[in-house]
Amino acid sequence: VTMMDYEHQPANHLSFRLAQRVIVPEAFPASSLRGFGAKPAKVARYPGFKEELYLASFRPNTAVLDELGLEHDRVLAVFRPPPEGALYHPGSNDRFEVVLNEALVRDDVESVLLPRTAEQARRYRGLSSRLRIPDHAIDGSSLLALADVAVGGGGTMNRESAVLGTPTYTVFAGELAAVDAELIRQGRLHDLRSDATTVVFEKKTDAARDDVADPEPILEAITTAVRDVALERGSRRRPRRRPRPS
Repeated sequence: VTMMDYEHQPANHLSFRLAQRVIVPEAFPASSLRGFGAKPAKVARYPGFKEELYLASFRPNTAVLDELGLEHDRVLAVFRPPPEGALYHPGSNDRFEVVLNEALVRDDVESVLLPRTAEQARRYRGLSSRLRIPDHAIDGSSLLALADVAVGGGGTMNRESAVLGTPTYTVFAGELAAVDAELIRQGRLHDLRSDATTVVFEKKTDAARDDVADPEPILEAITTAVRDVALERGSRRRPRRRPRPS
């Protein structure tokens, strides 16, 4: 069983063909499933976004703000760098750097960057002494939920932020996922990949947080797919023949 929500991942060509069930969101294009060799009989779809599965009952802990030494009265902007080196990402992302620098020159903005690699941490630490980069694992979900704005060059963390109700901007340089396009259509994610859109650095209101959708339909789709595969495998097994006595 494989579960995937990004239709431009080259590895889908292998995993979709080998899997007995391919679990994807409703927004996943049918044309991509066919191209990756996933026949309709093996495909299971779920509504919404996978991030809703584990964020439905989440409530943020404000302790993360004190842990990072952040001033509560300032605008909190969280940045997630691009997935440099990933198969689906073309390389550098100049737009991300531009937006990050826009935040760093503002006295009313507290900027936190969550690097993906040690190399990214070293590089961005040299950018400005005002940029907060944790040197250990933190409560990232709480940070995103408490942020006033989030800017990301990837996918999952952008969707987590959007699902939690934080104004979120994508600068993803690869081919946009259908799930991200759906969030943009819903107005929960903003496309910052061109100069036509700019980030609004301002405090968000309590009303900005949306109620996360019910995760039960997603869970039901996953458990049903796994159960069906188990039943199919069980029906194929034949009892071993006992050897005849000599």
